[in-house]
Amino acid sequence: MRPTGAGTTRASLVDDRPSFLFVTQYFPPERGAAQVRLGAITQELRRRGHRVEVVTAIPNYPLGRLFPDWPRRPVQRAEEDGIRVVRVWVWAAVGSGLGRVANYVSFGVLSLAGMARANRAAWTVIEYPTLAGALPAVLWCRARHRRMVVNVADLWVDAAVAVGAIPEGRIARGAGRVEQWMLRQADLVNAVTEGVRDALTDKGIAPERICWLPNGADTELFAPGPSEPGVRAELGADADEAIVLYAGTHGYVHGLGVVLDAAAELRNDPVRFVLVGGGSEKDELVARATRAGLDNVTFLDPVAPARVADYLRVATAGLATVRRGDLYRSIRSAKMLPVMASGRPLIYSGDDEGAAIVTREGAGIACAPEDGVALAAAVREVIDDPEGADAMGAAGRAWVLREASWQTITERWLRDLRDKGPAEQLRLGFIGIHAGTRDDRPASQDESLAQLFTDSGAHVRSASSVRSPALRTLHQAWSALRWSGTSDAMFVTVFSGRSFMYADLVSWLCHLRGAPTVLVLHGGRLPLFADKHQRWVRRVLSRADRVVAPSHFLVREFAQRGIDVRCIPNVIAVDAVPHRHRTSARPHLLWMRTFHADYDPLLALDVLAIVRETHPDVTLTMAGADHGLLAATQARAEELGLTPAVTFAGFLDTAGKHRAFEEHDLFVNTNRVDNMPVSILEVAAAGLVPVSTDAGGLPDLLTDGQDGRLVPVGDAEAMAAAICGLLDDPQRFSALGRGARALAERSSWPEIQRQWLEALASLVS
Repeated sequence: MRPTGAGTTRASLVDDRPSFLFVTQYFPPERGAAQVRLGAITQELRRRGHRVEVVTAIPNYPLGRLFPDWPRRPVQRAEEDGIRVVRVWVWAAVGSGLGRVANYVSFGVLSLAGMARANRAAWTVIEYPTLAGALPAVLWCRARHRRMVVNVADLWVDAAVAVGAIPEGRIARGAGRVEQWMLRQADLVNAVTEGVRDALTDKGIAPERICWLPNGADTELFAPGPSEPGVRAELGADADEAIVLYAGTHGYVHGLGVVLDAAAELRNDPVRFVLVGGGSEKDELVARATRAGLDNVTFLDPVAPARVADYLRVATAGLATVRRGDLYRSIRSAKMLPVMASGRPLIYSGDDEGAAIVTREGAGIACAPEDGVALAAAVREVIDDPEGADAMGAAGRAWVLREASWQTITERWLRDLRDKGPAEQLRLGFIGIHAGTRDDRPASQDESLAQLFTDSGAHVRSASSVRSPALRTLHQAWSALRWSGTSDAMFVTVFSGRSFMYADLVSWLCHLRGAPTVLVLHGGRLPLFADKHQRWVRRVLSRADRVVAPSHFLVREFAQRGIDVRCIPNVIAVDAVPHRHRTSARPHLLWMRTFHADYDPLLALDVLAIVRETHPDVTLTMAGADHGLLAATQARAEELGLTPAVTFAGFLDTAGKHRAFEEHDLFVNTNRVDNMPVSILEVAAAGLVPVSTDAGGLPDLLTDGQDGRLVPVGDAEAMAAAICGLLDDPQRFSALGRGARALAERSSWPEIQRQWLEALASLVS
């Protein structure tokens, strides 16, 4: 039966500020649309209180060589502007050819080393520049069950085929299938433009899996304001020259040759074109301008965004250019946004999404792509109408404030992640003795807990049900090594004796891998073991992130030894146990433990002999596996003449236990040593009344006269008297039956789940 209670996901443990890991080949201090977008988004997330990490390359773009003063180590970590950044080495190259392929492949491969050094995050955001650059990160996330978002600025395969980088035919079809598979592995896909969003839908990505993450602008940095002295001279402009500014990458897609064509048209007008930035096409543009004698064009190297903002404040207009062709119709040039945010009119040479926005919003003039004459005409129109130019600038800034500020974009994107993204499963590992799959032992408490977490939505892995102690230890150790890197928490069961060695090894391996570790203490002999091996026990328990015990008995015992232990009671699936409220007790007693000296089965026979003196029809069923005392118990029954009244039922599986609960009314617990036995909770859930010794943690579990009876350890006379009293007093028996059921319900999953979630909350980031 599926337990009730809140869903157990990471979201149930963390606040509403999920953590993020960005994996991108491009990142500041590089310049470019992707760098600006991701730099701004990460800073905005940090400002909102999210933990953000970035895996990226050593800066090399758009120059095609590693930036000076950066270490060339394969993997390096640093704090950059308040964000933890893991940088990996790449083969630096620009343009096309084998060098650029090596650039993409080297990042894709080494990004895995960077991701291994990063903390686990609630969301991994993967920038998709190329298949080679993004696919390894996608495979990593899928193998480790990480929630991921693939960020798509353009569909690389389509673009590569269109420009001839990938030949049409079998190779292109194969690459397209790989791209489609990769996008389908993502939980969500970010679209940078509406055209990309439509293309993703055409490729089979469901609209409900597509989020909106367009380029934006820093509306505080890029804003209207007075110009600084000397800026015009820095741009090479005379006092009477109008300045038309382009700031951004000089790449193939931008088709900046149209600017030189317009400059040629306006060589006799007081207009200066200023092109700021770098890229694969810049050298050819400079050479062409020199050959044409275009002394009204100034080329400047890339500068910081703050300096671009200074340039825009003195500019008459800003420029954005995009090549002609169907491939580029989905583009929304990032160069348009700083211009519009600065309140300057925008001249947009293109036939795409960006041009449509400029026209629709009245933010400038859009002209045909690669048409220098049309661009020159647009420049003249802006210069000749200063009032119209101001109105265009104001309209552009109003649109950016409304739709394209980083604050607005980030808020909308976070809402998309929350509304469209799947809840991330809580991932737990349980290391202990898992006996539920074995026919000779009952399910362990940690196995029951693991199943309840699973039924509540967590992803749980457990080890081990292997019978051989040596092989079981190897399996546990191997599982700890494998799971520690991908689990939110590792639960390690701790018993005394030889089992403590297993707990030591496994908890050390979990600690070595950096996994949050919860040690769960069991067994009434554990305090005595701790006294005998003080330094060993203290060393093992001190490496845990949480130490938990199911009873206040162990909490008190270890507190006296200076070790902080949190009490979370054992749990049972109460609703899975058939319950019947008894109004009177039939003389049918049930004993259910293993035949071991700690559980004193011989005492149960002594109790039965005494009860039979006044209740000759009383019977006793003794169920459990043999741990050395079964033969002695059977011999004692024969010696006392109790054989007709005693049934040795062997180990009972779940169905067998439920039948036994129905057939009996009183539960006899004769333990000499105990902590918080689950068997007491099970019989209480079924409606039986437990009569128990007061060993170990039992007084913390049972309240004498409220939900059962407690008698001194080894006192057969007292236990027999308690049983006879319940057989003779139906009213009292009925009241204790109700109390026992209430006890079991306090150990039901909804309540225990709440306590576990509280204990795990600070371990899950």
